[in-house]
Amino acid sequence: MIDLNSREKSMEQLTEHLIKMLGKSNEKIIELSKRVSQLELIVLQSVQLNAPKKRPYTVITTSNQPATQEIHRHSSIHIHQ
Repeated sequence: MIDLNSREKSMEQLTEHLIKMLGKSNEKIIELSKRVSQLELIVLQSVQLNAPKKRPYTVITTSNQPATQEIHRHSSIHIHQ
């Protein structure tokens, strides 16, 4: 009787420990999923910020001969006179 009772207690403790371990593993997985989502968002924002913009910028000079410069990101400067 005593041997059967101690086995039951041991099995119960083992089950409790396994449930706790599973719960901790699930918490770690949730935290890792959150971090992966944050990294994905950071990468997407970085790509959007570094993407070349299609808008031309116009600068009008005040020299003797008026000149307009169109400056495109990641391209050369075009001067129109």
